[in-house]
Amino acid sequence: MVVFSGVFLIFIVAGLGSLVLSIMTVVDASKYPDWAFQQTGSSKFVWQVIPIILIFVCGYAGGVMGLIWYTSKRDEVARVARAGGPPPYYGTPPYPPPPGYGQPPPAQGWAPPAAPPAAPPVAPPPPAPPTDPPQ
Repeated sequence: MVVFSGVFLIFIVAGLGSLVLSIMTVVDASKYPDWAFQQTGSSKFVWQVIPIILIFVCGYAGGVMGLIWYTSKRDEVARVARAGGPPPYYGTPPYPPPPGYGQPPPAQGWAPPAAPPAAPPVAPPPPAPPTDPPQ
C-alpha cells in the first residue's frame, strides 16, 4: 500500500509541475513581440495556446512543451528581440509601398475600334445579250 501511495504522489507532483511549467511558458512567451517569433521560424500562437490545450488533452505534454521552450526556443526568440526592430514592411504601413505594388497606372483613354478592312471591288455586271433586230 505504501508503494502505491508513493507512485501516486510522484504522478501528482509531475502533473502539477507540468501545469505550472506550461502556464509559465504561456506567460513568458507573451512578453516577446510577434515578429521575433516569425524571424526564428516559429509562431507566437504555438507557444501561447498549444501548452494550455495540451494540459487538457494530455497533462504531461504541456510540461514537455514548456521544457522545449525553456531549453531551446526562448533563447532564440530573446536574442532576435534584443537584436533590433521588426523587418521592413512589417505591420501597418506608415511608409510608402515597395516598388511594383500599389494601384496600376491609369488608362490612356478610350480609343474607337479600327475601321474594318475595305470590301473587295464589285465586279461589273455581265454585258447584256445582243438584241436581234425585228424582221
